[in-house]
Amino acid sequence: MARLPALSITVRWILAIVVVGGLLGAGYVYYHRLQTEQEALRGALSQSDAIIAAFRAVDLSAMTAEIDELEGRTATAVGRERSLAQRYQGYTHSIEIEETLYQAAAEANCSITSLACALPTESAIEGVRFETYGLSVTAEAAVPPQLLNFILKVSNTYESGSIGPITVSVPRPPEEGTTEEKSTVTFQLRVTYILQEAA
Repeated sequence: MARLPALSITVRWILAIVVVGGLLGAGYVYYHRLQTEQEALRGALSQSDAIIAAFRAVDLSAMTAEIDELEGRTATAVGRERSLAQRYQGYTHSIEIEETLYQAAAEANCSITSLACALPTESAIEGVRFETYGLSVTAEAAVPPQLLNFILKVSNTYESGSIGPITVSVPRPPEEGTTEEKSTVTFQLRVTYILQEAA
């Protein structure tokens, strides 16, 4: 088998210089690329720092004050909404009760002469909230049985309610030539509703 000729010292030095030069050139190119990327990153960081500094320099006190004001107005509006909802519900119930009383009086041939409804009171039993309405009713009729019939109709209408005390006034039989007086009844009525929680 033929042997390769031995390289001279000059050729070896030339090959070593070429290899080292190639390595140095590749290293320089890689170093230059890293330097370029580093400069780009430094520029991006400087830009980000400038943006952050600009945001930090913005005066947010006016916006914070406006947000606080809006939160306060929102809380006030929510409270007012709840208050109006309760008042509306109270008005609705009191109107329903009064309409029912006038209807019962008409069916019993009585006339309601006075009707007053107090503001509702709230209470709770085992987590269930109730609202109670107190009413004072005065009615008149030609004869006492009509008044008793009126009270019976009210009692049947509000089975969960309570009636009392009851005061009945029956006039003496009219004398000849005098105007016939009417019988009157005055009683207190308490009606209770279960409050519906808002969804």
